[in-house]
Amino acid sequence: MSGTGLGCAAPLRLALLALLLLAMARTEAVEMPVAGGTLTPISAPGSGYSNSGTDPWPMLVYLPTGYSATGAAYPLVFCLHGNGEVGDGSSDGTLIPSATNQLCYLFTSGPMQLIANGSAYFGQQGVIVVQPQSDVGDGAAFDGTTGTINRVDLSMKYVLAHYNVDHNRLYTMGLSCGAGGLVRYAYASATNPAYRLCTVIPIANIQGIATTYTDFSAFTNSITWFINDSDDTTAYLIDTTGRITQGATGNTFGYGWAGGISLYLDQAIDGGALPADSAKDRCLNTHPDVAGILASGFNTAGDIPAGDLTNTYSGAYLTSTPAGWTWVPNQVFSAGSTLQITVRQGGGHAGWNETFGATAPNLPFWTWLLAQRLGRTPTAMTLGPSMQVTPGSAALCSGQTHQFRATAVDGTQTPLTPQPTITWACVHGMITGSGLYTATASSGTDTITASATVTGTLCQFSVPVTLTTPTLVLTPGSCVLGANQVQQFSAAATNTAGTMLAPQPAVTWSCVNGTISSSGLYTAPPSGSDTVTAVAISVGTSYHGTAVVAMNAGATTTGSTTATGTGAATGASAGGTSTSTTGGSSSGELGGSAGSGGSGGCGLGGGTLGLLLAFGAGLRRRGLRREKPRALPVAGSH
Repeated sequence: MSGTGLGCAAPLRLALLALLLLAMARTEAVEMPVAGGTLTPISAPGSGYSNSGTDPWPMLVYLPTGYSATGAAYPLVFCLHGNGEVGDGSSDGTLIPSATNQLCYLFTSGPMQLIANGSAYFGQQGVIVVQPQSDVGDGAAFDGTTGTINRVDLSMKYVLAHYNVDHNRLYTMGLSCGAGGLVRYAYASATNPAYRLCTVIPIANIQGIATTYTDFSAFTNSITWFINDSDDTTAYLIDTTGRITQGATGNTFGYGWAGGISLYLDQAIDGGALPADSAKDRCLNTHPDVAGILASGFNTAGDIPAGDLTNTYSGAYLTSTPAGWTWVPNQVFSAGSTLQITVRQGGGHAGWNETFGATAPNLPFWTWLLAQRLGRTPTAMTLGPSMQVTPGSAALCSGQTHQFRATAVDGTQTPLTPQPTITWACVHGMITGSGLYTATASSGTDTITASATVTGTLCQFSVPVTLTTPTLVLTPGSCVLGANQVQQFSAAATNTAGTMLAPQPAVTWSCVNGTISSSGLYTAPPSGSDTVTAVAISVGTSYHGTAVVAMNAGATTTGSTTATGTGAATGASAGGTSTSTTGGSSSGELGGSAGSGGSGGCGLGGGTLGLLLAFGAGLRRRGLRREKPRALPVAGSH
């Protein structure tokens, strides 16, 4: 019988193909390990991905280590992105942003930026983090004209239905166009019986009020904090058509969301009467610096240069008599007020970096946020000194070293000058006074802590270290050779995060039937299969990887030629094997070929089985491999 196989080949091919397609579909929801937890890309929640307004948005979901679907519920940080993170919701099961993995565009700003930069803070605090992704560009990612606000609501409902979330701790925030969308969403969902938002924090886009937004009674149940940089030329601070603005005479809704909410509160205090224009509290005309700018006639769209302000100021709207705005220096939140505004002195269109932190968490902000509860009087945000440690986490093998760095900052996240004396400590490994850590175990976890005393206050911050057994990856992982053909093998030692060990350990090569040099150059035997093994030793721990060589009995060779190998084989201390199929004649990127069907057999000839199996293995590798997230620049336009 020829190598095309018997009649049963076609059904088997179809069955294998169906299994492979199923595996490909499942890679979209694979959990990927990241600092302090796992990250799951959800490309098409609900019935499918569409722009009809009937499905949730695609999203990235971060779950802290040890997450449980039962027991105590978890706080939720829910962030709407800016224009620079617009994408089609695609995922290839890795952490590397690309045209086929656009969900990872979300790594460039917001809480996901901290996670991508290695911070384990949310895992340490037991927080679920979700960032949906819109595919609507041009600054309209979450506007209300295409059903997008409804999809934000559907996304929130999806998260609440599928995860163990504390409904009293729904912390929402939005960046740039996501900030405008957040306010619209918060207004639209204010009377939603399914849930209530604990916080609404729009950053770098304070949208104006349309004439339909007239009742803010339910909206004011949330803790609302508007944050805008004074010199933001993308989302201007002063605008007669919206945002926080002085407003035009006779324009009832011309003074921005914050002004509108304060107007509603004024009306409530006054028994529902609409104050006269001259009596309206338009927010910024009470600001210590901006009030004078407004009074001088500057009331057109534009930014305020940092040099025109004396400080960053935060205003709290108080309903006590007389109701109005009270301003204090710095970016803080005053106790007792559910509506506050911060005008940052300069900073451009990136207020979220200063608010959240980009490479290390802004502890005063996150500590304040996680202390808030729905229905409770807001507590104050204090600006004491704190410690920042980078990187925010690490995965190391026994014997590996890693340099940690600590910086003491004041309440505005400005590094202290001079820096205090910093003390380093760890639980299991060794660490020097300069923060150079050496791992001494091959499993479990360790905790690195940096401490310093600043003006009598003890500041500490800890980061986790995952201790792993190294993995030895052989390339190629398998190959098909003819008699006396040669193949160059290489070995790379990595930890479970996929990070190459530095320095690389020495490797000892061996094989069963052929011969191999100390550099990994292998020569196949005249006949029979073979196994190539590489062994490395790190701090007394031996680990190895293997690759299988199959013989192509039909090949004829004259002298020695080099064959092309395929894939990569991975082994660890317990060993690991990557096998290839034998016979046939095809080799290359997708792996070895299948043996032809023998007489009376049901084989798949012509390399079909090898092609499908290798394709499936490739899908599994792409869907399950663990990549270290790379630090990415903040998107330049939101």
